Amino acid sequence: MKGINVFEGARRIALVIAVVVSLTYVVLAYYARPASDGLYYSIDADTGVPRLVDMCGSTDMTKYIDRHQEKISFVVLCFPFKLISESLPAAKGNISDADKWWAKAPEVHAYDSPDKYAASFTLPQSAEADINAKLREENIAHWETVASTLVVGLIVWYAIVYIIGWIMRGFLGIPRGHDHREAS
Repeated sequence: MKGINVFEGARRIALVIAVVVSLTYVVLAYYARPASDGLYYSIDADTGVPRLVDMCGSTDMTKYIDRHQEKISFVVLCFPFKLISESLPAAKGNISDADKWWAKAPEVHAYDSPDKYAASFTLPQSAEADINAKLREENIAHWETVASTLVVGLIVWYAIVYIIGWIMRGFLGIPRGHDHREAS
């Protein structure tokens, strides 16, 4: 009767653990994939045309617009810092302190104030393409992270199993590459 091969059993257990953990990780990563939280648009003070950006600038005034749509939950409008020219009248003195940074001469100003612009803001026609592009970028980054952490995890798991086998073979006096001691 042949004895129990502990090393073969340990290899199979390690393989089953690696497969189960890997599949669980991939399934959890699939359900945790990113959904685009929102879009950021920088508003040109001269034309009032929104331009898609990654984030608002640190000096930008921002207006948050709640959107409950399938792919996007909010829009942030970024109003870049623009100082009023000293030689131009500040829209006949009807500009609040918050709006003074973005105010321009009344005849060339594309919007009255960030609040009024935000209240009347509609998503540009390119919004669907912008949302899809942003989701695609976020999904690619998400799956690159998932793949790299899975590969690193499997390499670490293989190293742990290998080291434990090496230590056990050393204590039991079993030569490397064999599962049993050679009969003397």
